[in-house]
Amino acid sequence: MSLSRALGWATAQTAARIAAGFFSAKISALFLGPSGVALVGQVGNFIQLTQSVVCNGANTAIVNLSAQRSDTAARRDLWSTAIQLVLLVGLLLVLIVVFLSLPLASWLLSNRGYWPVIIAAALATIPIVAESVVQGALNGLKRIDLLGKAAVISTVLEAVLFAALVFTFGIWGGLFGISAIYVVKLAVTCAAAFLSGAVRISDLVGRFNPRTAREITAFYPMLIAHSIAQPLAQIGVRSLVIERLSLDQAGYLQAAWRLSDMYMSVLTAGLGMYFMAHYSGLSTAADRTSILRKTVLQVFVLVSLAATTIYLLRELIVTIVLTRQFMPMTALLPLQLLGDVSRIAGYPMQMALVAERRTPWFITVAVSGPAVFVSLSALWLSDHRSQAAPMAYAGSQLLVLFILVFALRKTLIGTTSEF
Repeated sequence: MSLSRALGWATAQTAARIAAGFFSAKISALFLGPSGVALVGQVGNFIQLTQSVVCNGANTAIVNLSAQRSDTAARRDLWSTAIQLVLLVGLLLVLIVVFLSLPLASWLLSNRGYWPVIIAAALATIPIVAESVVQGALNGLKRIDLLGKAAVISTVLEAVLFAALVFTFGIWGGLFGISAIYVVKLAVTCAAAFLSGAVRISDLVGRFNPRTAREITAFYPMLIAHSIAQPLAQIGVRSLVIERLSLDQAGYLQAAWRLSDMYMSVLTAGLGMYFMAHYSGLSTAADRTSILRKTVLQVFVLVSLAATTIYLLRELIVTIVLTRQFMPMTALLPLQLLGDVSRIAGYPMQMALVAERRTPWFITVAVSGPAVFVSLSALWLSDHRSQAAPMAYAGSQLLVLFILVFALRKTLIGTTSEF
């Protein structure tokens, strides 16, 4: 398996995501407006937060450990233990969120009447965590073809479902639709895995192995820090903008973030399918140095070209993807895109820290970036208004990149390193 092959499937996946994203973004812009886009973004980040707390650690552990285990029985033990673990934790999280649905609706959406939306978002955790185990198994097996096909199909179906709900039910359709799409994602991923025979239902049904569970949970401290910090930071910054500026300004900021996510996903998807499993399987420091250097350089060049193109065509892109009502967001793009370049350049290094289980350094990176993002946004909002958030984002990502280079300096120059 090569990076070019992974990027090929990631490109196909992202082409579908971009097309579907353009479609759903256009529907959202037409029927929800900037304020509705901001509210849907709040729910989306909340789902990302709950999803990440429960399953990101397990997903990464499955990819990493599956790549290291060639025995079928050992893999079955890993996958069956993982799905029982994440479903149990997911159910506990659902109960907590349901109990707190009223205050959470007030905090996230400034309206306690939206409590059913919070409950729907919590229930989405169940299909999310189940899908993460199956997806992690396919990734660990390096079945890039199945992952790519499933992602393309589910992306299209998710966009159609979301757009249909927005068109039919307006803001309520959008707020519920952002949760409903995960049921589609689970169905498509399971179909790809089970029909191909790469993963069987029997592989997920077995005894719970406490020793394997401990191996999986060893990944959680790193991934929970990263998973909580990033979506919480976006929720916090968006809430600050709503409070100090306006809901429409938060909508412009959310639209800029959405645009970044759409083009960066081709690289993150490719790296997610390729880098972790491949890097974890390397046995020598020299090999790890070589692949890390090469991957960082490749993604830096690619994301720089993409960011430059988007900046040059920004007004055309906003007009086509959204509506001219969102044109004020173009003023946010220069610094937003600079932050994107730094963020993606550091992405392979973050995965290297996870693969090497460099927990202290990874947590430092995962927490410092979002903390600086929120802090600088709050500090600069009064003076810089709408530019405060992209300024803070660019500054925080440059800081993260510096920390990553320092943490992996010996790996990057060809020697081993410890914290």
